[in-house]
Amino acid sequence: MRSTGQVISTVGGVYRVRLSEGETVEASLRGRLKRGKVGEDRVVAGDRVRIEVQGDGAATIEEVLPRESVLLRSGTRGRTPKVVAANVDQVLVVASVRAPAISPEVMDRFLVVAESNDLPPILVVNKTDLVPREEVTSLEERYGKAGYPVLGTSATTGEGLRRLETRLTGSTSVVVGPSGVGKSSLLNALNPELELRVGELSRKAARGRHTTVRARLLPVGGGGWVVDTPGFSDAAPWGV
Repeated sequence: MRSTGQVISTVGGVYRVRLSEGETVEASLRGRLKRGKVGEDRVVAGDRVRIEVQGDGAATIEEVLPRESVLLRSGTRGRTPKVVAANVDQVLVVASVRAPAISPEVMDRFLVVAESNDLPPILVVNKTDLVPREEVTSLEERYGKAGYPVLGTSATTGEGLRRLETRLTGSTSVVVGPSGVGKSSLLNALNPELELRVGELSRKAARGRHTTVRARLLPVGGGGWVVDTPGFSDAAPWGV
């Protein structure tokens, strides 16, 4: 049986694909796809693919359909590009006002990565319950004047979750930001059925531990989808 679908996640050469019929299968890559260009991500979360399902249930990805958009950043040592996600509509840049404290330089780098890929960014300022409201307002004014929407959120109190869900409705978003800022906690709050693992802050380094190790496509309320990505702070744009 031949079908089309969208890649949900990739782990160790196994690709979970949500078929257009609604079923989810695990697939491998066809040989010629494995021989793609060196240094490029051949298949990533969000890719739309053509797939062949055999009678015994074994499935192979035969073709990657043309991408409508990608989030691309600089890869190892800046020598190669790295595709973070494909076929996304917008980028959610998640920061936290405390634990760990927001780094304007890192946030600016994420915004440049989004802009360089022609994807509209939204700055999500999380953990607002840990600081006076004035600190959040200051960030809203600073980035708002530059034309960026800013959403103050708290997975603990629920502040801003309704506005965030509205922004995600009917679109596919990619979530980026350093480790420990609460990306998984926010997604759990929007869809408790996800039950994503949440890490504690490292006391020694005062920064978060990685809980998401691979990018994966996840459903959220309102018919939206998000690509949850591993936390990274070396947000270097490619080709800028």
